[in-house]
Amino acid sequence: MVTNDKHNNSKISIKNIIISMAYCILIISLFAYFFYCIGKVPPSNYVSKSNLLNNINISTSVGNFDTSDIPESSIDPYEDELNTFITAAFNTRNEGFLSGKVSKLYDYYGTSSANGQYSLGYEFRRISYLRDWSLERAIIFTSINSIVIINKVIRNDNKIIVDLDEHYTFNYIHNKQFAVNKFTLTIPHILTLYTNDDNSKNSFYIDKDYYSDIFNDDLDDYIFTLSETLLPYTKRLNPNYEVSNNYKKDDIIRFDKSFFTDHKAIISGFDSNGYPLIDSNLFNISNMPFDLGWKEKNIKLSY
Repeated sequence: MVTNDKHNNSKISIKNIIISMAYCILIISLFAYFFYCIGKVPPSNYVSKSNLLNNINISTSVGNFDTSDIPESSIDPYEDELNTFITAAFNTRNEGFLSGKVSKLYDYYGTSSANGQYSLGYEFRRISYLRDWSLERAIIFTSINSIVIINKVIRNDNKIIVDLDEHYTFNYIHNKQFAVNKFTLTIPHILTLYTNDDNSKNSFYIDKDYYSDIFNDDLDDYIFTLSETLLPYTKRLNPNYEVSNNYKKDDIIRFDKSFFTDHKAIISGFDSNGYPLIDSNLFNISNMPFDLGWKEKNIKLSY
C-alpha cells in the first residue's frame, strides 16, 4: 500500500513538473511575441492625443494646422507652404474616397522612390477598400472631411518630418434613406516630405506616411500598378447583405488577429438602418460601423 502511494505521488510530481515547464514555455513565448509585435509597430502608433479633440469643432474641409503649442522659435519657416500642401493632399485623398478619381493624387507623392510608390499605392488600396465596403452594404458616403492637428515639425536640409493627427468625420446614408449617419476617428501620422528642386507643381512631395490604419486587416486583395486614374469597384451591390444580429448595446467585442486580440470595442448603438456601431479608445473611434476594416470572421463577442 505504501509502495503504491509513493508511486502515485511520484506520478503526480512528474505531472506537476511537466505542467510547470509547459506554463513557463508559454509565458516566455508570449513575451517574445509581445516584444516582436512592439518592434513591428510603426512610430505613429505611439502618438496619443485622446484628450486633445474634446473641444474641436468639425469643419467641412481639411482644417488648418494648430500651432498654438509650438514655441515660436521652433516654427518651421516653410509652415505656411506645408499647411497648404498637406491640406490639399488630404482633400484630394478624401475626394478619391468619394469618387474613385485619383489622377490628382500623383502630384503629391514622390513616385520615383520606393517609399513614395508604397505610400501612394497604400492610399489607392484604402480608397478601393472603402468604396467596395460601402457598395456591398448599399451605403453612400456623402462627405469625408479631415482636420489636421500638427504636433511637431522637424526640418533637415530638404527633408521635413511632420508629426500630426488627422481627425476624420465620415457622413453617410443608406440606400433609399435620407437619415444622415456620422462617425469619427483620429489617425496619428508621421509624414516625411522633401522639397522639390525642379519646376514641379508643388513645393514638396510625400515620401513616407507612417500611420496605423483601421483598414489594414482587409487590404491584401488590392494590387495597383500606379498608372490608374480611376479606381473602379471590384465588388457588387448586395441587396441582401446581412450582418450578425447577435449584438446589443454595450456588448464588448474583440478583434482577433493571428490568434491574439488586436483590440476591443463596445457596441455604442445602431445607425438609421440598424447597423451595429462601435466606440473604441483605439483611434478615438466614435459610432463607427463595427466591421469597417475588419473581416467579420475575426470579430467576436468578448465575454
